[in-house]
Amino acid sequence: MSGSNGSAVFQVELVKKAKDELTAIVTNSQRKQELAAALKRIVRQLEADARSVGEPIYLLKHAELQVRLTVVGPVAVEFAVHTSKPVVFIRGITEFGSH
Repeated sequence: MSGSNGSAVFQVELVKKAKDELTAIVTNSQRKQELAAALKRIVRQLEADARSVGEPIYLLKHAELQVRLTVVGPVAVEFAVHTSKPVVFIRGITEFGSH
């Protein structure tokens, strides 16, 4: 859920691996606009209510993180959401095959 003024509830961060993957995807993709739209949609969803986005994959109990996967259009994003704090770490970004 967004805050009362429409602001983000969850803080979303990209880990280095995800930043590197994003750079490679943007550099090599023929579908930059489609990818950008999908990634913006995913980030908005994560900021609003990360714990309800995508499907849970596994729990990192001691780190208090639930790892989840979501797919929008040509993009799959693996992320970890803290179980009690409003923090999200995008761990991986994958582009599906080109058209």
